[in-house]
Amino acid sequence: MHVPAGGVGATYCCSMHRLSKADVESLLQSYDADPTGSLTRALSVVLGKNLTNWQEAVEQLPSDDFNISALVEEETVQLDALVKRLVENRTL
Repeated sequence: MHVPAGGVGATYCCSMHRLSKADVESLLQSYDADPTGSLTRALSVVLGKNLTNWQEAVEQLPSDDFNISALVEEETVQLDALVKRLVENRTL
C-alpha cells in the first residue's frame, strides 16, 4: 500500500510508515477524550506528514477505502473502524 499523493481519492505514491507500539498506545489512551485529534496524530505518523487538523487528515485518505463524508462528519462508527484498522494493522 502507498501514501496518497494528496487529496481525496489520490493515488498512493510512496511507502507508508507503521505505527510503533507507543503510537498505538497513545492513540488508544487519547481516543475517547479527543477522537479526531488522536486519529490526526496517528495518521500523521502513518502518512509521514505533519497534519495539523482533522479535515487535512481526512483529505489524505483514499475514497475507495474509506467513507470520507462519514469521517468528515465524525460519525462514531467510521471513526471507530479507522481506529481498529490502525491498531490492528499499524498502518492503513
